[in-house]
Amino acid sequence: MIMALQHLTDFCELHLFDRYAILKTFENQLMDSKKVKALQKMFAAHFKASEFVLISDRSHQYQIDLNIYKGPKIPTLKGVAVVSKTPGERDRALQEQSLYDNSFAFFENLDDAVQWAKAFFRY
Repeated sequence: MIMALQHLTDFCELHLFDRYAILKTFENQLMDSKKVKALQKMFAAHFKASEFVLISDRSHQYQIDLNIYKGPKIPTLKGVAVVSKTPGERDRALQEQSLYDNSFAFFENLDDAVQWAKAFFRY
């Protein structure tokens, strides 16, 4: 993987590539609408009008306000991949999947999620 751009915020580490992003939220955070808006600004600045896939690397425990799925959508977001080895995280991802209209997948390792993301764009 060639790194395109990295952002560190007070709540996450975000790696932006040409057609996908890897988000690693820090331990004990709450992913809420305010944080999602900050991420959306970074996505818009980086991807502009290009379609992309978001990979959520959930190696840390944190909470998600499921209402974020009711907020403004990112029209260029083609899919979301959740990466975790934790069984409870799979259950939470299933809840999220029911709230998300586009492609949604669960993986136990990051490499598989990256390959899935790349498949959207025929690398």
